[in-house]
Amino acid sequence: MGLPHCATRPVPVRSECQFGCLRVRALPPFDLSPSPTPPEAPEPADRAEAAASKGRADAAAPVGTIPARQQRSRDTEARILAAAERVFARSGVTRATVAEICRAAGVAVGTFYGHFRDKDGLLAAYFADHYARSTEALEASFTTAAWRGRPAAEIVDAWVRSRVERYLDRRDVIRAILTYTRAHSAASFRTAVAEYSAHVVERFTALLDGSADGIAHPSPRRAAVVVVSMIEALLKELTLYGEVRSRALAIADDELVPELTRMARGYLGIPYGVAHPATST
Repeated sequence: MGLPHCATRPVPVRSECQFGCLRVRALPPFDLSPSPTPPEAPEPADRAEAAASKGRADAAAPVGTIPARQQRSRDTEARILAAAERVFARSGVTRATVAEICRAAGVAVGTFYGHFRDKDGLLAAYFADHYARSTEALEASFTTAAWRGRPAAEIVDAWVRSRVERYLDRRDVIRAILTYTRAHSAASFRTAVAEYSAHVVERFTALLDGSADGIAHPSPRRAAVVVVSMIEALLKELTLYGEVRSRALAIADDELVPELTRMARGYLGIPYGVAHPATST
């Protein structure tokens, strides 16, 4: 079927000038030719190739390395967690706000919510990270292989010094964490604390099991559990409430190591006559 007559000839258009004179001008003929065929949708293989091309730079990274975008995301998350720790130490966990943490990390609030669903999500991640780092540090300092066969007195001295230094160096952070977990019943927070505490007991017990000699207590493994419990309880008490204790009950920081060492050795039945310097590993 042919094109309509109006599509092949100029179309006259009538108009009048301001004086009423009739004028006729022609417009170009209508273009009714078929429109260009749109490009075909890409085949599934093409779509897969297009999607794959976005990550081609990351995929080109050497085997065993983290792709650049993933690494940047991890770096951002680590920066937020580190900033959260500083804010917790300064303001406490409860009073810390997302906006304050973002300012400390130097990130936008939108970036924060790209990594954590809310403050509770951040807390869960922070608690997991905090206790994972604490566990790694404990394992690195007190490996079974490095301390096997050492005198029990040397192990106890090094252990007490390490625990005291941890509480003194991270007093504000530990206070913020302990205060929050005591006031909140979230199972995940309490579980993180309980698992770390159990690991501390297991590590000290394993060290004494591999010691050369020197424990006079009739039940060394049970004694090890009690010693760890006493040390941790006293350090937590001093960390949480040291500022409000009466002067009669106060214990100076520099007295903690010798007094706790004397207590631990005495309960285990290890003579306290000669000091054994802590061994670095």
